[in-house]
Amino acid sequence: MAPRELKYRFAWTFPLVFAPSDSKTLYAGGNRVFCTQDEGHSWTAISPDLSLNDPDRQGYSGGSLTNETAGAEVHATCACLAISRHRKREIWASTDDGLVHVTRDHGRHWENVTPKAMPALAYVGCVEISAHDPDTVYLSATRYKLADYRAWLFVTRDGGKTWAPIVGDLPVGEITRVVRADPVRAGLLFAGTETGAFFSLDDGKHWVRMKGGLPVVPIYDLKIKGSDLVAATHGRSFWILDDISPLREFRPGKTQVRGEVQLITPRDTIRTRLAWSAGSTYTKKGISYGPAFGIDGASEMVQLADGKKLRRFLDVGENPPNGAIIYYLLPPGFTGPVKLSILDAKRQEIRSWASDDTALDAAKRPGTQEGLNRFVWDLKHRGPDKPDASLIERKNKPLAEEKEDIAGPTAAPGAYAVALDAGGKRLQASFMVLKDPRLKTSQRSFDQQLALLKRLYAALADLNQSVDRLRVIKRRLRDLTKLLARADAGLVERAKSVSAMLDAVESALLDPKRESPRDVLRHAGGLSDELWDLILLVAIADEAPTSQAVQLSDEVIVRTNAQVAGLEAIVVNELKALNLELRKASVDVIGVLGVAGT
Repeated sequence: MAPRELKYRFAWTFPLVFAPSDSKTLYAGGNRVFCTQDEGHSWTAISPDLSLNDPDRQGYSGGSLTNETAGAEVHATCACLAISRHRKREIWASTDDGLVHVTRDHGRHWENVTPKAMPALAYVGCVEISAHDPDTVYLSATRYKLADYRAWLFVTRDGGKTWAPIVGDLPVGEITRVVRADPVRAGLLFAGTETGAFFSLDDGKHWVRMKGGLPVVPIYDLKIKGSDLVAATHGRSFWILDDISPLREFRPGKTQVRGEVQLITPRDTIRTRLAWSAGSTYTKKGISYGPAFGIDGASEMVQLADGKKLRRFLDVGENPPNGAIIYYLLPPGFTGPVKLSILDAKRQEIRSWASDDTALDAAKRPGTQEGLNRFVWDLKHRGPDKPDASLIERKNKPLAEEKEDIAGPTAAPGAYAVALDAGGKRLQASFMVLKDPRLKTSQRSFDQQLALLKRLYAALADLNQSVDRLRVIKRRLRDLTKLLARADAGLVERAKSVSAMLDAVESALLDPKRESPRDVLRHAGGLSDELWDLILLVAIADEAPTSQAVQLSDEVIVRTNAQVAGLEAIVVNELKALNLELRKASVDVIGVLGVAGT
């Protein structure tokens, strides 16, 4: 059937909108507006035909020669419905043939409020009601099907009585498909066009193209979820700008003063857990075809101009940054170092990074480039120092886990702050770490979990420091035995005896023979393995630790402290006695054992 023969006409992508104040009320737009309150079991038409209803434009697609009745090219229907959040009974409707109507009594009366400057037969694809003012409404329209490639954007501030264009300085030839207003900052607008996305800080007077890796692709819709901007493309993809907080703080007309550093207030960050396999890869170079178990996809690691590395996903989506996103601006000509610090509710520093810290990988240092910089805190406390890999004595090279930094416990929900030291200034901004809203975990449970994890990490830190200390002493004792080999056999045996004592402590603290991760199956594990297993156990869920986990942690921490104390006893007693014997023998090797602190 030709569309003109149908009682109700629906476009291929007709609008479906829930009432903001009632999730059981759903609206659908055809040539008329329909409403259901029983999940679609019955629909009620609450409007007349809101289109031009020109029968000459409702024939078969393709005309009389190439009839096609799939239903995609139905004309004279609603293109958009917008339900007011300010007034429950107010509904706006736009059509694909250039009209805009509004009802303020849930459909009893409709008023044609089409802008006088709206071109004939325009596809009015978006009606956006401002969150700040019930009478401020934005429209986007296009006439590209009529070879008109101009942008059409309008705003009314009096409920549709008068309209003004807000195309501003959009590039010529941009087809405007959607416009959205930020619900937080008045005057911040986003527009989706045929070639990408734009933003305006001054209510449409000026527009700036949004880049950031977004390809040249038609943006059919935009949504703002919290502080994320979500774009739906005609490439059948979703793209998300993870945080628009900087745009909410920028002010037009206030250019950045030379030498001024700016810190953007971070948005509140939800403490979430990704799947254990999320982000895992199986190749260091080239293309990886398994970003996570059970998920097909390909990605590759690319190196950026500043030396940092970025994983680029080729045919699958990627997770947002797992942590708090921190933005700061550096002025032109900035050359000094940058330091970022995370502070807890008592303003005690729990983590810090410096751009000139060569001990950090380049990818983990704060950026110092002119303009906007982004840094992500993974919500982890400072971890313990790992054992010095250069002191490991085995045939094989150090294992991967022995070279990687150790992440500390995850921060509990609460108040935090970030401090930026740059250009001789210290700026500070507060933000919240929030628990996952799907959880029922109490704050007390989070605090109990963090307290136990801190104790376990502290014990692990003492263990690692003790391992480094005894390995340095063992290495110097070995040098000593070589030096005394022909001088004093008794002193040699005395040095070997002390070294054997240290071997016993080292074996209790960890497995010194481990040459691969699988060696844990054939060698006895040390206290470091027990501490790590307890850390993983206590942190396995967002919940307070079980009583048995607390009991076992207490036991392992006591045993760890005993071994650390035993090492101290060896240093104070055995090495002190050995040094005395060396002095009596007039052997000038005191400096070799200076690490003993005797």
